[in-house]
Amino acid sequence: MMNALRQGATSGPSVVGETTTSAGKKDLDDMLEQMCGEIEAEPIETASTAASKRKLPDSAAAAPKPNKRQAGKKAPPSDAVTVKMEVDSTPAAVVKKEPEDVKMEDASTVKAEAPSADAVKQEISAALAAARVKTEPGIDSLAESGESLSSWMAGSASGDSSASGLKGKLRLEDDGGLWFFLIDAFEDERSNPPRVHLFGKVRVSAEQSASGQIEYRSCCLVVERLERAFHLLLNVEDPDDEAMVKAAAEATDKEFDELCQKHSPGVKKLRSNLKMRNYCFEKALPQGHGNLPFLKVVCDSAGAIPPLGLVGYSFSHTFGISTSLLERLLVTKRIMGPSWIRLAPGSWIEDPARLSSCAVELRISPKSFEVPKTDDARRSWSATMPSASPPLRVMSVSLQTVQPSAQQPHEALAIACTLHPTISPDASDSDRELKQGMGRWVGVRRLDANRPFPRDAEKVLAQQGVQSHNNETALLGAFLAKVQEFDPDVIAGHNAYGFDLDVLANRLHQLKVNQWQKFGRLRRPKDRCPRIEGRQGAGYWVGSNLTAGRLVCDVLLQSRDLLPKLGSYDLPTLAREQLGERTLFVVEPENMVHFYDSAKNLAELAQHTLNSALCVARLAQSLQILPLSRQLTNLAGNLWNSSLQNKRAERNEMLLLHEFHKKKFVLPDKENNFAKKRQQRDSAGLDDADEPDQGTTGPRRGKAQYSGGLVLEPKAGLYDDFVIMLDFNSLYPSIIQEHNICFTTVERPNENDIAKIANEAELLAQTQLPDGTTEEGTLPQVLRRLVESRKTVKMAMKSERDPKKLQMLEIRQKAIKLTANSMYGCLGFSNSRFYAKPLAALITAKGREALQTTIAVVQQELQLDVVYGDTDSVFVNTKTANYDQAMQAAEQIKRSVNKRYKRLEIEIDAVFVRLMLLKKKKYACMKVIDWKTKKFEHEFKGLDIVRRDWCALAKEMGEAILLRVLNGDNVNKEESMHWVHQFLADKAVEMDELKVPTVKYIITKALTKDPKDYPDAKNQPHVQVALRLMARGKP
Repeated sequence: MMNALRQGATSGPSVVGETTTSAGKKDLDDMLEQMCGEIEAEPIETASTAASKRKLPDSAAAAPKPNKRQAGKKAPPSDAVTVKMEVDSTPAAVVKKEPEDVKMEDASTVKAEAPSADAVKQEISAALAAARVKTEPGIDSLAESGESLSSWMAGSASGDSSASGLKGKLRLEDDGGLWFFLIDAFEDERSNPPRVHLFGKVRVSAEQSASGQIEYRSCCLVVERLERAFHLLLNVEDPDDEAMVKAAAEATDKEFDELCQKHSPGVKKLRSNLKMRNYCFEKALPQGHGNLPFLKVVCDSAGAIPPLGLVGYSFSHTFGISTSLLERLLVTKRIMGPSWIRLAPGSWIEDPARLSSCAVELRISPKSFEVPKTDDARRSWSATMPSASPPLRVMSVSLQTVQPSAQQPHEALAIACTLHPTISPDASDSDRELKQGMGRWVGVRRLDANRPFPRDAEKVLAQQGVQSHNNETALLGAFLAKVQEFDPDVIAGHNAYGFDLDVLANRLHQLKVNQWQKFGRLRRPKDRCPRIEGRQGAGYWVGSNLTAGRLVCDVLLQSRDLLPKLGSYDLPTLAREQLGERTLFVVEPENMVHFYDSAKNLAELAQHTLNSALCVARLAQSLQILPLSRQLTNLAGNLWNSSLQNKRAERNEMLLLHEFHKKKFVLPDKENNFAKKRQQRDSAGLDDADEPDQGTTGPRRGKAQYSGGLVLEPKAGLYDDFVIMLDFNSLYPSIIQEHNICFTTVERPNENDIAKIANEAELLAQTQLPDGTTEEGTLPQVLRRLVESRKTVKMAMKSERDPKKLQMLEIRQKAIKLTANSMYGCLGFSNSRFYAKPLAALITAKGREALQTTIAVVQQELQLDVVYGDTDSVFVNTKTANYDQAMQAAEQIKRSVNKRYKRLEIEIDAVFVRLMLLKKKKYACMKVIDWKTKKFEHEFKGLDIVRRDWCALAKEMGEAILLRVLNGDNVNKEESMHWVHQFLADKAVEMDELKVPTVKYIITKALTKDPKDYPDAKNQPHVQVALRLMARGKP
């Protein structure tokens, strides 16, 4: 096939030779070589199968029509773009069928009972040919659809979005208790004494409402009189000898005082107690794991902190020194994310010396929190707890900037925000909540101090409700005043952490705007505006400190996680793909000055900035960012902002911290970077993973220090018989439950011993699974609870008729699934405090074993071929062209595999009517969506044409050729080769004649760090482009 294609490229029709140069022929040959490199492998055929290959008519994959417009002009949709079979609303990747009571002897019996292969293949070919094919529009021509932004805003119910007009008093319970809904938290380490600020909502009874309607006001709980707790492991030979343990505790108490007096004289010890606590983690302790004696020392947070790594003669380790006050408060008071918290009656005071800008501020202590510890207490709580979450006030912000020169920073030129006071944190009600009470604000300033606004600009802007300001300081001041007036709970933006918040922080600092703290909810008049000198997009620290007390919803950050298949994540692309909005555009830096040519143009800039802000709010609502992140946070017990920042490792850590603290475990400490690097260096001798993840973007990961999933070498070729893909449901979480794998159950080497182990085989040999009598570990318990909870939610979804409640249930089940599937990650992530290499290696080893067992079942019991396998899935060639018989074989595989396990379960994930296997993690297929209606869908996995760093033209051409292979006449290969050659030759002519729009040559490639930080920037074209864009003033 490859040779024929190459020969055809050099001996094309004469018309091509007349219109192309010799260089053009070489380019055509090179392109042909590249496009066909991945389909070089020929299918394995026998005499019996060669005659039964499916034949599809040419009409199923007709060649695209050439583009007839010149480059630089908008072109009509190209027929070659993303041709796919029509799909209904059923998920495309999963085809399931209930098990049938069909007795399966073996594959030969199935095939013997099948009707004529030729008859079946003709039926399928006719079905594929008759299937409705739809063409997605090209990049440069999209049909107008969706509600326009102007009509959308016109339909909003405007109202007073100010938060300052609400009057009322706190709504207390009958016994004087107070319910507080937590939204965010901030630990002020620099205050003396240290404080933790909890931000959220309290209920008030509105004075202006005759019915006493319940309203909500922003509230800050200032937690004072905080304590630090340290656990000192006693040096005793026999932990069961009470007299010896008591004597060691007294000696440790005295020695601790002496060491603190010597190294940290400011430590203020309050009390100490002997405690028996469990320990089961990776730190090498003299007594090993188990129930061990500790001296618990409680100190005043206003005093100094003992030095890290404090040890003495009477105690060998000190735990808890690096634990933050906020973490200890969340864990000890069992605060599980954004939820209602009850304060004990009379446990707070209102201090006139306000530390926040919230409507209500209360001073409390840790003893103010009521924590239900019994079932009766929890039932009592449920009876009095508010049934609904308070609505959130969301401010969506868009920023236009100008950079006077490459050496100067970006300056704010126009700021717009939309204000949405009634957004539900549980589930969105389409766009109704966004429109209800919606407000808007837009401000622009002069381009420079010496250039006035265009004629009548101030009048035109005022008519449109746009504020005009003479300079940047006035613009920022007006914006901060609007933020304080509206008092948002959430600030939404596109690339908020990477650009907007950094620019605002830098300008507030440079211009010495004293009211910068209005952007958050803390009053810090003596503090400098948070910023990192000379850095842009330096992480979350600047944005988190600038907006303390408010959530930050970065649509760009979330869309990369929720929409992984998009080629670009700029705001116009997201608005087009998710909202059907096609009027947004990116303002190029050199075009910014043209908006100041006339009042009309300046008004258009203001309107465009406002439209961008509105699209940010609509995207956040469309993607369900707040409800999903809220559910994830409730499951893990971390901070909501951390979930909005996609900090999965921190989320998993907090979930385990809560679980192990309930069971009276001493928790592992966070280690500093030096200790982590030393540990990684000492244990770097283990085997690397077999197959790196080729689909990830972002910073390059270091090589795994243990083997990952099993990836079989595929039997390359084009398969015409049905191929079934079977997939293990949640493989690693199921393995943890199946084998009871946990810190508390598995005997394994500690971190010191691991450094001496030569390879992974030796590591696994020293890691012992628990026997069947061992009590269920904490990790399996957590996962089982999550799985059972998800089943309960899915059962409730079947009978729920309320659309909003159904949406809430859908969000919750998705959050539970994400949490359960990510639990394994903390075991294998070297920067996690719960990193346990032996457990991670054991889990992946059991995964490889499960896949090998499945392969043996397929090949030995059913006499079928496994043509490919990857981590948790197998591709089985059923050797039949009969759909029903293929499904029977798949059901038999399911039964044979699932009966071997209690928790592991394999399911039918997809049915391929045609499959082209190329190499590991690279294949193309035509999937069955609905066999009865003959609906199919193509899917390309791992191929270069699905990568973001290939231009649209290359993707279209590669996809068209693959579809020809999957849908075309595979018996007459010469005809297929001729079609491919002609198709490429026609495309070459179009390119030579400049008929392909320039936009189709654009390559998208992600940056993993600041362009200035690349050591080999000169050798990386995309880095050079980024540097040039930065020089042009583009963010």
